[in-house]
Amino acid sequence: MQKIGIYGGSFNPIHLAHLIIADFFVKQININQCLFVPTFISPFKTREANPLFNNEIRRKLIELSIKGHSKFKLDSFELDKNEISFTIDTVTYLHQKYSGSELYLLIGTDQANQFHQWKNWQDIAKLAKLVIATRKLSNEKIIFPFQEIDNSVKPIYLQNPIIEISSTEIRKNILNNISVEYFLHCNAFEYLKSINFHNLQ
Repeated sequence: MQKIGIYGGSFNPIHLAHLIIADFFVKQININQCLFVPTFISPFKTREANPLFNNEIRRKLIELSIKGHSKFKLDSFELDKNEISFTIDTVTYLHQKYSGSELYLLIGTDQANQFHQWKNWQDIAKLAKLVIATRKLSNEKIIFPFQEIDNSVKPIYLQNPIIEISSTEIRKNILNNISVEYFLHCNAFEYLKSINFHNLQ
């Protein structure tokens, strides 16, 4: 049975930490294909106005960053829907698209603690096995509502390195003319330079 990994997020922009975590995800879970699913608008970020990277640039940066990795693939389902992105819709779509495969949903520790606030979270946990990646150094305990789901659905914890790179920091650096070259995949950085993105140096 094939294992399909789902890695959703704003990817605003995608950076090296995203790629390294995805690679650990693929190797630890023995994923056959890891789908990068950029959100159109996250239900938790509906007030975020005028993002620095528009949808087409985010899509292009993902394509360039994952190019050459045989198990990485872009799925633009949420971007193409052109509306607020709910994970339950994406997981349901992928469950139908990859019928007969096992789905694994990768989330961060910060998302795990908010998981009970997600739309139809119980159904998400039944359709896809949850894999939790550590996002930052913290002693914060993950509170996960196992008792409310039938279960065999305890999450898997990814043994990933903690890399302190954030998309927020990258956007801030770009706006302040601070180099971001070593935060991004070289293909992505060269593309931004080629389109003279905010006079990127």
